[in-house]
Amino acid sequence: MAGASAATSPGAGQPCGITRLPNTCFGVCMGLGGHCVMWKTLNRAGFAWAPVSLVWALWVAGAATLCTFSLAFLVKIRLHPHRVKQEWNDAGRSQFFNAPNLAVMLLAIACPPSLETLGMLRATWVATACWQLTLTLFFYYRWMYGGARSMDSASTPYLLSVVGWFLLAVLGRMADIDELTGIGLTPMAFGVGTFFALITYITLFQTFNRGHTAAGAPALFLVIAPLSIASIALAAMGGGGGGISSANGGGGSNSPGGGIDSDAHNGFGGASQALLGPHCISRRTLSHAHSAITTLLLAQRCYCQHERRSAAFPRKN
Repeated sequence: MAGASAATSPGAGQPCGITRLPNTCFGVCMGLGGHCVMWKTLNRAGFAWAPVSLVWALWVAGAATLCTFSLAFLVKIRLHPHRVKQEWNDAGRSQFFNAPNLAVMLLAIACPPSLETLGMLRATWVATACWQLTLTLFFYYRWMYGGARSMDSASTPYLLSVVGWFLLAVLGRMADIDELTGIGLTPMAFGVGTFFALITYITLFQTFNRGHTAAGAPALFLVIAPLSIASIALAAMGGGGGGISSANGGGGSNSPGGGIDSDAHNGFGGASQALLGPHCISRRTLSHAHSAITTLLLAQRCYCQHERRSAAFPRKN
């Protein structure tokens, strides 16, 4: 009788404990990292009401939250792999597997000045770039051939696969990754992000009326995330003080001190000039971005031609 009553209890068969920990929990880490980036920018711009102690508090909270959730999710993978597989197979929830990577990039960008070193930034850029490239290759393949998980069912979490490219551009500028490799990896990441952002935004606004993202859903805030990070990346690639400076204090050719510290007495004035000035974006940056977008457009054109030929001449079994 006891066994029968336990089997028919309201909580019987329901997931509990760590099984119910969703991969969307990493959104908390991204939120703390984003706030830390904002307050660090305000602090370095010279605003007295943005103390460095607040930057430290947000950064420690974000790092501690990321470590806690990562450890808990690793336990979930070990004990309940079928639950993790269900999230991976879901069209929207699978996009949040890139959230830990985005949180790491945000915390690296928002790192307090006393901890910020060029070696740390470069190591973080390499690790996060490998994660971003590997994971997005799976996602973009699904978008093209995923059936129920293709772009026909696009929702706002799809933008998590796009914003990482802009974060790589910002982090690459801080780490001077272009000077290290001799390749324009920063504008290339910006170009790839711009290309997929155009595709994703157009598709999203065409699928909103299908109910994939409910009106008023918290996930709608993701719509402005890529645009916000892209504006920071655009200012950073211009070499001015658009909120981000390289770890070695380097800046544009027009600013003797480099970075944002040289414009501290002007508040946001220097940042605005760097963003709106006639020479804010170099020809090299535009050239690399144009090359990346052109390559992707040619790849898409070849794919469309292949599909037309396949439809005109179907294979015989």
